[in-house]
Amino acid sequence: MFQWLDNMYIVAARFLEESGNKDLKDMVAWRYAPMACQRKAITTRMARRRGPMTFQKAFSNAVVSDRFSEAITHWRKLKGRVCRGIGNPCPLLLIGLPDSIVIFYEREAALAEADAAISAEAVDGGRG
Repeated sequence: MFQWLDNMYIVAARFLEESGNKDLKDMVAWRYAPMACQRKAITTRMARRRGPMTFQKAFSNAVVSDRFSEAITHWRKLKGRVCRGIGNPCPLLLIGLPDSIVIFYEREAALAEADAAISAEAVDGGRG
């Protein structure tokens, strides 16, 4: 249970590998601009003397840790509640999807779809 966080590192690294992203400049095509703390974490991991990481490993490690770490989302508390069968004060619906269903080959189509949704929201003022 909760192996998904480990799988997020793998999915992020797989994305970088399959999409050919070798540094932060390559991420611009995906409209990704890292926060200063993420940029520093990535470059520090790549430049360290002992065990420097590849960009793919450093990126996935830094970004996944920043976005999905226990400090931000309180996974330890959630895991305890789920293991005890407690959803109080509100019920929980947990849906597990295997990381193998995540695909990355639709880059242009996915970005065009996102642009269209953003444009439509801007036109109607976010009224749905």
